[in-house]
Amino acid sequence: MERHHKALATTSHQSQGAGSYSLVDRFSSLPDAVVSHILSYLNAFDLIRVSSVSKKCGELIVSVPGLDFDVNAMPGGNVWWIRSKLLNYLDRLWMRRGNINIDRFRVCWVFEGVNSRTCEEHCRVISWIYAAVRCNVEKLDLQISLNYKEKPTSLELPGCTFRCASLKSLALDLKFCILKTPSVSSCTNLQSLLLRSVCIEKDFFLMDLKFMPMHQGVNH
Repeated sequence: MERHHKALATTSHQSQGAGSYSLVDRFSSLPDAVVSHILSYLNAFDLIRVSSVSKKCGELIVSVPGLDFDVNAMPGGNVWWIRSKLLNYLDRLWMRRGNINIDRFRVCWVFEGVNSRTCEEHCRVISWIYAAVRCNVEKLDLQISLNYKEKPTSLELPGCTFRCASLKSLALDLKFCILKTPSVSSCTNLQSLLLRSVCIEKDFFLMDLKFMPMHQGVNH
């Protein structure tokens, strides 16, 4: 009787192993374009975990059509050394990507207090916007909170954001920020501008209305 149970357990274990192998093999056998599309819906933290699953996944995350950098989705994202590791990984991801085109980029980042680490984070987040523009981003979603607890802080987006010919949709959610008017003399092919929780300078709003074609819209 004991031998019979052992045999059943062995058979069950083998069947489970075969099933797991089959699932992994099925995923790895998908076309690269399909796998890349699936990975594009994962946030940065999940991409980090998936990249260690296989060499193929590690290579494909470099060229996913969409990137979502959300510090709130990172367990322990309010701990400075964990945030630092995440920042380093995301910097490397952009470096590995080079000039590969990207359809959409979303970054959700909260800056707490005024210190050297916060200033460094701010510079690195801005560098990601530059990288997205370099990669001909079409949809840009920026959710940035400068929670310095003293007074609203001015924020000026890189001028290249508004000169980006590929950019069609721009969404801004900037808590505790005053959005400064960019020093550009021309705008882009922007078709949609969505403003949420944004304090803006008057000239900024007039600039967008002036340079956006009449069939396009500004939502706020």
